[in-house]
Amino acid sequence: MITTRIQIESYLAEYVRGKYYDETVGTVRFPSSSDIYVTIYDLMEKRPVNCPADRGNLEFMLPDRREANFAGGKSPEQFNYISVRGTAILEKRLRALMWAELHELMD
Repeated sequence: MITTRIQIESYLAEYVRGKYYDETVGTVRFPSSSDIYVTIYDLMEKRPVNCPADRGNLEFMLPDRREANFAGGKSPEQFNYISVRGTAILEKRLRALMWAELHELMD
């Protein structure tokens, strides 16, 4: 299990922890059938050499897809970094997910 941390709005971090926290692994784990899982997989990069350790208010498990062992796949051991740009994209997707769920509940 490889995890990373990102800094997002505190209310979004609380929403994500409330919805996706997995007690068996002790961190947030997104289901492999969700769009967020695929988005995270697409945003995973190799960690730059001069990059400091991860800091942030949301820690989550990185996707480990079966294709990671084949050519062209991303292994979380090597691709374990979400850039600032990737964090902004992920934050936007999480905010849209939260508002969609809220609107569904209100309807």
